[in-house]
Amino acid sequence: MIRFSFFIESIFLTLLMITPATAEDNSTSNIFDVTELAETISGEKTLEVIKMDDTSGLSDDEVRDIAGEADKAESKAIIKKRADEEKSRLPSMIEEEKEAAWEELSPTPRKYDWIELISGEWLKGDFKAMYEKELEFDSDKLDLQVFDFDDIKQIRTHRVVTVSLMVEDDSYDGLLGLRHTTIAMMGILRLNGKKVSIIRGDGRVELERKHLISIAYGGENEYEYWSGKFNVGLDIRRGNSEKLDYTAIANLQRRSSKTRLQLDYLGNIFTTSNQETANNHRINESFNVFVTKKFYYTPLFAEYLRDKYQNIRDQYTVGVGIGYTIVDTKKVDWDISGGPAMIYVKYDTVEEGRDDSSRTAALELSTSYDVEVTKKIDFVFDYKLTLIKGDVGDYKHHMVTSLENEITKWLDVDIAFIWDYTQNPEPNADMSVPVKSDMQLLVSLGVDF
Repeated sequence: MIRFSFFIESIFLTLLMITPATAEDNSTSNIFDVTELAETISGEKTLEVIKMDDTSGLSDDEVRDIAGEADKAESKAIIKKRADEEKSRLPSMIEEEKEAAWEELSPTPRKYDWIELISGEWLKGDFKAMYEKELEFDSDKLDLQVFDFDDIKQIRTHRVVTVSLMVEDDSYDGLLGLRHTTIAMMGILRLNGKKVSIIRGDGRVELERKHLISIAYGGENEYEYWSGKFNVGLDIRRGNSEKLDYTAIANLQRRSSKTRLQLDYLGNIFTTSNQETANNHRINESFNVFVTKKFYYTPLFAEYLRDKYQNIRDQYTVGVGIGYTIVDTKKVDWDISGGPAMIYVKYDTVEEGRDDSSRTAALELSTSYDVEVTKKIDFVFDYKLTLIKGDVGDYKHHMVTSLENEITKWLDVDIAFIWDYTQNPEPNADMSVPVKSDMQLLVSLGVDF
């Protein structure tokens, strides 16, 4: 097993070779591209995130001073260029006025973090995090705001943040995509358009915006990896007839640069005139490990199903698989995956002389498609097909398709169509056979978190 310390040592030696003798020079001369870091470790194969520590020993305030000097030098250079281009319009502008004008146009972080939107608007406050194409920013006046990362033009942090970045290894370009290396480093962040600088005590790393995976204040916080949604639909009727329909949907995901854990729940309980007409619960789990940016393997996927009216007391599915991300853009996400599985079923009732349980091998294939139709509406399609070893043509599927309508940043109204199909359902003890298809149209309120 490759030792983690080997990576840190290699990075340290690389930095040592290019680090000037004084911290004062760091703001200008000690600049290197992130690809230099990738070349140092390109010969090693690992799925771990490589943490790159600041070896200078400087405090956050001292690093902040270096960043301030870099900002000042950049401001003077830009103002000088503008003044030279507009001499006729600004003939008497002295150096102090130039710097003040530039700082008004592009604020220098002295106590707060700053972001600029593509509209040209600046916001002052506390930078929280950027992940999964969304940026969180806390403003004193506007409170916590969530922006699409593509709507952000500039970021200037006052505080030290942790930046995770992904660098592709050009030496490997197989059918499944480029292998990539993930690096995490701390520093003062300057983002402007497509260019990113991370200012540290031991130098300044420059990279392109496309390399960014996540940005977090104060190190990697576990809660920043998690996201989820909870939906509930309720239909209550009283009078000549009594009816209670309850549906709950929960989705929870943990996403890091190398792994993805997905947990889903779907449950229904329906009653009419105090008589139960539906009672089913489904829990799904999938854990994916990314080998390249698009290709991943699934060391474990699992499902638990309980459906009284499909004659299923308990059903367990466990398998392994592989997957591929076909599309991953701001508006469209599309994954396909599949693999072998084992299924164990315990039936509620069976005909006399038949086993009340069964075990069988299966092949599971699934796809997930998510498209942003408008700024407020998303279309989501999830489909899972299970081919079961046994009678020819024996299979089942589970499909959920929905329109998610955003009301606020955290509240949605969703319209979902759910279709479960089993080709050969197990007969009950009374010889009755459950209906093959279960379909449901659901309108629910959803809360994002």
